[in-house]
Order: sequence, then structure tokens, then C-alpha cells
Amino acid sequence: DIGLVRGYYNMLSSLACGAQASVCAHEFLGASENKLMSPSRAHVASNQAPRCSWQALFGALSHYASSMRQKDSADASQKTPDLPDGEAALLRSLLRLCRTTVRYSIVARMSLYENAEYNAVVTMFDFLGCAIPVSLKASLLDTIAAFGELGPEILGGGEADNARQLVDEMARRIWAILEQSQTLPTTNDVDALRQARPFGMERVPLLPDRTPQRGISIGRGSGNRQLLNRGGIVYELEEVEAAAETYPEMRAFVRLISSLIHVSNSAAALSNLDRDPILYSAPSPSIPMDLGESYRTPGITPYLVFVLESVMLKAEQRSYQYSTEKWSVYAVSLDAIERSLGTLDLSGLVAEAGEQRLSRTDSGLANSLRALVTHPGFEIVIRILCGSKLLDALLNILNVGVDEVNMSTGDVGECINQSVLCTLRILLRILRIQETLLRTVIPLLLESSDMLGFPLTLPRSLTTLEQLLLSRRQSVVQIVTYVSCTSSADICLATIKILHILSDSAVFNGIDDQVARGADMLTVNRLVGMIDRSEESVRIVHGFINCLGVEDDDSVAESREVALISEAAKGFTSGLEDQQSTGPAQSIRLAIIDLLLANLTPTKPAPTIAHYLLGFSLTRPASDDLPDPSQRATCLHTILDLLREGHGEAGPSSLIAKRPRLAERCYHLMYHLCSDAVTGDVTTRFLRGRENFFYSQLSSTPMAIVPDLRVLGEEPQSVHSPIRVYAQLHGRSWLWRSSALELHTLVLQDARSRAKLIGEWLVGDAEQTEDGDGSVFSGGSILDSRMRILAMFDSLRQAYRDSSSALQRQQRVAELEYLRSDDSMMDEDDDEGAASFGRGKASLGAELLNVDVNSCIVTNERGCAVYDLHALVALLRQAEQALDQGGQLGSAGARQRVFLAIRRVVIRSYFGNQERELHYAYASALRGWKELAEILVTSAWNKIDSQGRAGCERTAFQLLRGLVRVLSENDPVFAGGASKWCMEPPTAEQEFRHAELLTALAPTLTLFAERLSQEWTRAGVLTRASLAMNKPGAAGQARVMPPALDTQLPVEPLLDTWRMLVCAALTPAAAASLLLRGNVYAAMLHVLGGIRKLGESSSSAGQKSRLVSGALDILADSAALGDRLLEAASADAADSSDAWKTVAFSLLNALASLFAVESRPNRVVMLLARKNFFASFVGSILHREDHAIQAALQPDPASLNALYIYEAKMSFFLRIAQRSDGAERLLENGIIDVLADCAFLDLRPQSSHGASFADAFIPIRAERFHLLLMPALNLMLALVARIGRDNLTLWMKAARFVSQHHAVLEAILKEAAAPAHLLSIALLTEAKAVTSLVFFIARQRA
Repeated sequence: DIGLVRGYYNMLSSLACGAQASVCAHEFLGASENKLMSPSRAHVASNQAPRCSWQALFGALSHYASSMRQKDSADASQKTPDLPDGEAALLRSLLRLCRTTVRYSIVARMSLYENAEYNAVVTMFDFLGCAIPVSLKASLLDTIAAFGELGPEILGGGEADNARQLVDEMARRIWAILEQSQTLPTTNDVDALRQARPFGMERVPLLPDRTPQRGISIGRGSGNRQLLNRGGIVYELEEVEAAAETYPEMRAFVRLISSLIHVSNSAAALSNLDRDPILYSAPSPSIPMDLGESYRTPGITPYLVFVLESVMLKAEQRSYQYSTEKWSVYAVSLDAIERSLGTLDLSGLVAEAGEQRLSRTDSGLANSLRALVTHPGFEIVIRILCGSKLLDALLNILNVGVDEVNMSTGDVGECINQSVLCTLRILLRILRIQETLLRTVIPLLLESSDMLGFPLTLPRSLTTLEQLLLSRRQSVVQIVTYVSCTSSADICLATIKILHILSDSAVFNGIDDQVARGADMLTVNRLVGMIDRSEESVRIVHGFINCLGVEDDDSVAESREVALISEAAKGFTSGLEDQQSTGPAQSIRLAIIDLLLANLTPTKPAPTIAHYLLGFSLTRPASDDLPDPSQRATCLHTILDLLREGHGEAGPSSLIAKRPRLAERCYHLMYHLCSDAVTGDVTTRFLRGRENFFYSQLSSTPMAIVPDLRVLGEEPQSVHSPIRVYAQLHGRSWLWRSSALELHTLVLQDARSRAKLIGEWLVGDAEQTEDGDGSVFSGGSILDSRMRILAMFDSLRQAYRDSSSALQRQQRVAELEYLRSDDSMMDEDDDEGAASFGRGKASLGAELLNVDVNSCIVTNERGCAVYDLHALVALLRQAEQALDQGGQLGSAGARQRVFLAIRRVVIRSYFGNQERELHYAYASALRGWKELAEILVTSAWNKIDSQGRAGCERTAFQLLRGLVRVLSENDPVFAGGASKWCMEPPTAEQEFRHAELLTALAPTLTLFAERLSQEWTRAGVLTRASLAMNKPGAAGQARVMPPALDTQLPVEPLLDTWRMLVCAALTPAAAASLLLRGNVYAAMLHVLGGIRKLGESSSSAGQKSRLVSGALDILADSAALGDRLLEAASADAADSSDAWKTVAFSLLNALASLFAVESRPNRVVMLLARKNFFASFVGSILHREDHAIQAALQPDPASLNALYIYEAKMSFFLRIAQRSDGAERLLENGIIDVLADCAFLDLRPQSSHGASFADAFIPIRAERFHLLLMPALNLMLALVARIGRDNLTLWMKAARFVSQHHAVLEAILKEAAAPAHLLSIALLTEAKAVTSLVFFIARQRA
């Protein structure tokens, strides 16, 4: 019974689905007999195969084919009997079983194809040429397609690469058999076709007079149109299927063409919309570019031309017995078109043009150009860019509308969905490659057309797709409406990507459209005008809103470590930044926010599509209020709702904890909106009107980014994944920068209550102390602080530390997996390097391959320098080919060593990139924290009411102590060891990057120290200047100053902070960075001055003694901190930039003052004399600073730096001249001789001292000269007074000083004695000093 047998075949087909089941089915069908169908061999004739076997199937096909061809060649009057319907149905069922088996099993596929007895593909093609029903022909074509199909069923196994190569080779063979069969006629030259070589055999040379090559006309239709109309499938399509109004054979033939076009493993998948289609392109490994080269223009273009002209462009005109079949025709046609575009490789030609390799003898360029023009994808691109019917057909498919796509179900709905998706992806790919094609490839092709070997004709007019869409505005709106598609996330994503490109185009950014808005006519962006003017505007906006609101997991690829290493080996991923989200809804959300961010740049005048979607006014976007959610929903409302997830719950329910990458994009958008000149005021006003947005975000953000590994005591979990930490660090950076901007704005606007709320939250209790007493001075956590602002900083360090540990572990696992211990290259040094994270990341393999990996370093979108793994992989492959061509890979061992070297370079570069990106995110977060902390201690400090003066003092001290502890550590991240997985010490590169971070934080340290000093001053702890102390009160009485208050801080933490400051100036990072040292010096000046003044004003003699003696003891400890600090500061004072010279001399002055309390000789003087710094300091006044100071005395000086350095230096000299040992050292090093020879002391201006210069930014010349002269006179007086009358050398040098500058000194005395001259304090001070010096000298001589 035929029905029973068909049912049995269909059952087996259903059971054969799957890798293991298909192998079982193949073995079952390949058995010599089938016991179920033939229980005994005696019942089977010797020449009869079992009915359910491969032998039965291919034997029947061969039998029918030969018998039909014999009858066809017989007498034409004899009627050929048709194939019985039952037999045809039985063959279709058996073909279905064969199709299912070979689709899932590469073993079955290869076995059947290579079986010489079955000769499966040739047999099916032979039977295809017979007069059989079109339904049977369709089954034959689908079965042949299964042999060449590269589906996920084959690639899912462990030997995916080998299976891919086998299927690619099989597809090339099928192309050759298809060409030989002339199922689609491609030539009139039958003789040449017969002479053409069968696949796998030597080529038969053409006759000398034969000229098979014909010219190519691209974009104007097929040059073989008459050929195609002769017969074959074209005849059956037009005469048989069109008459029956059903097209199974045509659809199966197009599916065969699609299945034979494989996308390379080195190219991005067609569904991947994030990869650059030019950078990540590669030729198809299954397309034989020499197909038919002996009798026609080579390639498979005739087959795609058939798809375009006979199928795609006529699909709308044909009649269909079943109306839904039209969408099946569209689906298979668009699949073939998209595959052709996806295999168009432009990367090589772009490199050729970039290197300007236009030599006429360059065979590589000629081959590339020929491969381009004969590729079917090139035909498709040219047809679209010249505005042919193909573009109209594609746009017509999109006219089906989003409602039809959403409502269609079943097979029809799948075909419609697939057709729309393919159309959108085709348009997106064209938009991405058109610029390169029109500006680079086409000019190169035209200049080198004589290298092709045949004439080439291109359309006269080629333009960008944006220009073509500009005249089809309704189609643009129709495309954008697909953002409302609910049946396919891929359609939404493709729509958003297209809209992004259109919004970046100058064509759609033009401002020549007018839109009516009430009584006003607005001139707006073209793209905005199209959408706003259309009837679909509301639906489009709500489509974006719905896409943003769809929930999805933030699953990312980092959990698939093996898959990511494979992607890195292909150059598909370089690190953390380009890892893609696996959730479709998440990808759509990120794409929407990227679209909004790209259209908020200052280069695009408002309003753009971003302003439109976010709800800003089209008339006055910079002033009109944003709509209320109850009036009109916008994307901004949805984004704010996303950020409010988990509001009030600082835990895992917040958006940044659940979906960190989405949260990072949202915070980035909010920062742009708040800081932009157009949207800033409106956005800030809207956020404040509804809630205290930034306070809510700060308070609801979890304080800890990831659990502390030191507390867990376990291996790194998924939450420590570098990609999640990377996104959270960037997200916190944008949040803190936005909060700093908001806090500063609130202070400027005097919004005291809102500023106070944020400020006091930042300095409030974080409830994260290890001990229960909450004492800030206990030794519990890293920062010994419970303030939130410091806990935020602590969380950054802990997250970076632990995620770095997790990254190290991932690298070790990957190296153990991919670099086995039997690697003969792995010597002891290499083993050590393989186990050490970040050391010699690519050096070992790069040396073997002789490549420079640093040439592949690029800057990614965020500004981080990383290895471009795509370029690096290409470079490594070129090096491998060069070694192979040089004969160095002759042995299997040599090939294995090179293979492992390439793996080593890729793996270490990949993880090196992740390390760099993670550190860059950490640095970005620290910069955000830095902005927030600096605003807190500067403009917002007075808005904080933290338990009065004592609370402010304690807060400032906590900030200083917390930050200085970080800066004083030699290794600020891995100090102490985070866990048992973090065993290696930091590398030189890591230490350099950490030094950069500490340098960036150093100015913040200075601000903290300055704030603490100001708190002491404000409380009256520091004594006021003598002039203010003596200022008369209201009744002529002396002003009564408030009593000096003792600090509320214990002595031990103050001294501990001083010790950490000294250590911070002596770390390796400080030694490598002058900016870091200089800021630490400045902080030390504030703290040292506070300690000295606290000791002077302390009511307790014991406390005074403890402060000063404790500070001195720290400098005199066993590590010789004092000597090392003095040497470092002296070196900077002698040779550094101008600003830091001033700071260094000021620090030396303060240290000299501190050491002055000791009875023994001053340590500062002793060290400077021992290291010969005195000679350097003194000599530089004359040799290096004299000319600069003279320039500072000009009427309009370029800089006053020399004046400031001189003042600081002379102040230091005055300090040490107060003691006899210091005065003697100065005298010995010739300070008086230097001052006597300085020319700037003779440049006294003639202007009056009585002029007022209080309002001048730069002091006038007279005041500048006064600032130069007085330190010199005061120093001379100090030396004369301290050394005494017995030093004859001193008096001789002092007399020489007066003699050298007698003109200036005489002028001062004359001006002071002039009766009509207006006296000033400066003049009287100068006259007093001059007379005193002259008096001492005269008395000594007398």
C-alpha cells in the first residue's frame, strides 16, 4: 500500500530530526536489508533493493531518469507515459527523509555525496531534467539544497570548523553541477559548455579563436536575457507554474541558490547589526568565482539576476492560487539577495585604495576588481544606488505595514516577518557600505577598468540611498513605523539602526522644511519634519516608548568565556566595550539611547530627532517646559521610570544593579541633557519640579558595586564579571558627574534646602563600618570612615580590585584551556609569563611571528587605548603566510608552534584589552567622584550643617585622612591582597596607570587639606595676622578677638595623617609625578601650618608638646622620612616647574620652622649643606633667575612666576638665617655676593609709591620692585644681626652690596626725605631697612 509506505517514510523523517537521530536514520537506511519491510531475504529478489533504503531511493531516481530519457529519444509520435501520481508522492516522501537526514548529519551528507554507486546529487539533477511534476522537482531541488546548506544543525557540533569546510567544498561542487546541468540556461555556446571541465577534472582549453568573455553591464539587467528565455526553469516558471498560479519549483530553486551562498566564518553574521559590514566582511567560501569562465563571464551573477528579474521584480505582478504564497516568494528571494550582499567583500579594495596601489601590473588588484564586478552583491548594490525598480520593490514590501506584520500568524506571518526583516537589513547594509563604495571603490574601479580584461558599463548616475529616499518620504515614514513591531525584536532593532544613520546624514539634517504648529510655521530638521507631519507620528513615538519599556535580562556574552575567545580569535571582539548583549530587548533599548545621544551633540542644531522623541518643544526647545506624563508620554518619561526602578531600595532591585549597561547609557543621557546649552535648564527644571531626582538616584544606588571577595572567601562569582563591573563603573561616573553639576547649580541659584539635602547625604553615615562603635578613628575598613562620599570611593577600589582578580582567573583558565602544557615553545620563562597576568602579553608569540603588536593599538570610542584584534588577527595571518611561503612551516611541529603562538598573542591581547578597559572605567568613575567631592568641599560646603563647627572640622578631616591613606600606599589597589586569586604583584604598566590616577586625585587632596585649614581658621584656632589683631574697634579700643579654641580632633589621628602625608610624598608614584608631589607638598603646608598653630594656641602644654614633638618624631623615625622628604623637596625647589618651585620652597620654609623648636642644629640646614643644595639655590638667583626677574619688572610682563619663586626662596632664606648655623651656610655659599651682582635690584621705577593699586590684577612696577627689594634688605639685616661684629668677611661683603646698589638706596632715602613727596608705608619700610643696613655697616667700620 503506497499510503502506508508514505506514512512510514514521513514517520522516519520526523524521527530523524537531530544530530544523533539523523546518524541512526542514515545507518538504518544504509543497511543491506530492512527487516521491518523485508523480514526475510528469501522474499526479496536478488536484483531488488529493500524499499526503505538509500539504494531504493537513488536506484528509483536513476531508473526513472534513464527510462524517461530513452523514451524521449525514441519516436516522437510515441507518447511518453507520465510518472504515476502514487510513485511521485512516494518519491517525495523518500526525498523528504533524505533531506532531513543530510540536514542534521554531516556524516550522512558526506557519505551519500561521495558514494559512487548512488552519485546522489548528479542523479537528482539528472532526474530534474525529465518531464516530471513540478512538485517533485521542488522536492528534488530542496533535497539538493540540503546537501549544500550550512545550517546551525551542522555547526552546533564540536567539529564545527571541519564541518564548515566540508560543506563549503560540497557547495562549490554543487554549483559546478548546477552550471553543467543548465537548469538555468547561462550560455548559448553548447560546444564550450561540453568542453568545460567537470568538477574536479582538468580544464579543457578553448579553441584559439574563441572569445568567451563578454562585457558586463551592471545595474541595467541581465546581458543573458534571451538566453534565460530559452528554456529550463524559466520556461517552467512562465509556462507551467504561472499558468497553475502556484510556484513550488521556482521557490525551491531560489532556496537552492540561497543555500549555496555561505557567509564566511570570518565575516559577521547577517543577523549581527552591530558589526561594521566593511571591516567584518569576507568573500564567500562556497561561491566559485571561476564558474563558467571558459564560455561566459565567470561567477554566479546570472543566477541572482534570475532571482531579481524573474522572481523578485515580478512577484507583485503574478497571480497566485493562494495569496499567501506571494510572501513565501518574497522571503526566499530576499534571503538570496541578503546573502549575496553579505558576502560582498570590500575590505581588501579599501586597503588597496588606502595604500594607493594603482600599479597596472598589480595582479592582486586586478583579481580583486574582477572578483568585485562579477560578484552578485555588486550588481544588487549598483541597482539600488541607481534608483532602479529593485529599490521600489524593496520599499513596496515595507508598505505591507506594521499592523499586518503584528497580526499575521503561522507560516504566512513568518514569511511576512522574514520579508520585512530582510528588506530592512538590506537597506541598512546599503546605508553602511554606500559611502565607501561611492567614494573609494567606484573611483578605483573606473581608474583601473582596463585591468579587468573585459568592458564594464556602469549606470550614469549613482547616488546615496538617503538622496533616493528623500524623494520617497512616505517610505521613510513607513520604515520608522516598524519601531512599533511587536512580533519581532529584530525588526525594531533594524529600524532603529536605519533611523540612526538617516539622522546622521546631511541629507536629512537639512532645514528647508516648514511644519505648521498652530499659527506658527516652524523651520525644523527634515527628518523631524517628515515624522511630525505624518499621520503615524503618535504611533512612532509610542513605539519608541514601548521598546524602552520592554523588560529583558541584561545577559551578556562574558559568561561564555570559550565563545568569546573564539570570537576574539576571529577579531569579532577586542575587549569589554564591544561585547554584545544577547537579549534582543536589551539591544533595542541600548540602540535607542545611542540614537538619542548621537543626536544631542552640539554639531546638530536643535531640534533633532532626539529632542522630538524626548518631548522637547519644536518651537522653543531651550525654554518651553517638558510635557507632564499625564498630558503626553515621551521617551524621557520612560527613561526616568527605568531609573526609578528600586527607588528607595539601595540594593539589587535598582537599575544599575540589574541592568548596568542600560543604566550607564541612561545616566550618560541625563548628563548630556543637564549639561547641554539647549536642554540643560529645561531638563533641570523638569526634574526638580517632579522630584529631587539626583538625590533620589544617589540614595537608591547600592553603595557596594560587588560583594567583597575578602568577606565572601569564595571564588569570583558572576557579579564580579568584568563586563558588569565595567558598566557599573561608567554608570556611576555619569551619575556622580551629573550630581556634581546639579549640586553646583543649586549653590549658584541659592537653593539652600536642595543643596543641603544632597550635601548632608554625601557626608552622612554609610552604615558600613566593620565595628559597631562607628568611630571614625577605628581601624576597620579601607578608609576608616563611615561617610558616604568615602564609602563610594571605597566601593570603586574594592570593585576594581575584585574584578581584576576575576579577570586574572579567567585568563589563567583560558591559557590552560588553549595553551596546553605539551606546548614545546613553553620554556620556563614562558611558563612564568603565562601565569602572570599582564606580563609580556603578546611578546613571546609576536617575536616568533616577527610582528609588531603595538602597531595595532587604537583608541576606542571611549578614548581607551586597546589592541584592535581584527587588525591584529589579520596581521598574524599574514605573518603565518609569510613563514609558510618562506618554507619555515615544513614540519608539523613548526606549524603547531606557530598555531600556539597566534593563540597566545590573541588571548593575551584580548585579556590585556579587558584589563585596560576595566582600568579606564575605574579612572572614569574616580573622575566623577572627584568632581562631586571637590564641589562638596568648595562651593557647597557652607550649605552643609553637620553638627556645627566640630562636625565640619571632623568631616573635613575624615575626607583628608581617607584620601591621603590611598595616596600613601605603594600599591593603591592590590595592597594587602584581595583574595587567594590575586597573587601576582602589579606590573610596571599597572603601576604607571595607578600613578596617573593618584596624580589626578592629588588636587582633591589639596582641597581637602585647605578645607580643614579653613575650618581651623574659622573656629579661631589659628591666630590672625598682626595687622588684623591691632585694628581698632568701634570705640577706639583694641578689638577683642574670640578666644582660641582647641581642636576637637585627637592628637593621634592628626599625627597619623601627617605621617601618611609624608609617606605620600615619597611613594614610587610620587617620585614619578611632579604634579602628584607638588599637590602633596601643598597639602602638607596646610596640615603642617595647622599643627604648628594648634600647638601654639593649645591651652594644654601637654597637647602642644605632643603635637609638635609627634610631628618631629615622625620625620626622625627609622625610615629617615624627614631626610628623604627634605631631599625630595629640595630637588624640586632646585629643578622643577615654576609653580612647584614656589610650593617646594614654601614647604622647606615650613619644615625649617618646625625643626626650629629643637635645640640642636637645624636638620634642614644640615641636609641642604650636606647635599650642596645651598650652592644651587643661591647660584640660581644670579645665573637663572636674574633675567627672568628683570622681565617681570617690565611694564607689561608676560609672567610673574620668577617674582613668586624669588619671594618663596627669600622667605626660606630669611627663616634659616634666624639661626647662626643657617646664616653661616648662606654666607659661605655667597648669598651676599649674588645679591650684590643682581641687576634687577637696580631697576627701581620712577613712579610714586603713593599710587593705589588695589584694583590692579598685576601689581604696578613700583609694587613689584618693592616685593623684590625688601626680601634682599631683610636678609642682609638678618645676616648682619645673626653672625655678629667679629666676621670681617661679612662686613666687607655687606659694604660691597651697598656700594653696588648705592644708586637705588640713595634714591630711596632722597625720596623719603623729600618734603613735598607723599609718603607711603612701602617707602617708609624701604627707607627703614636701608638706614638700618647703612647704620650697621658704618658702626662696624667705626
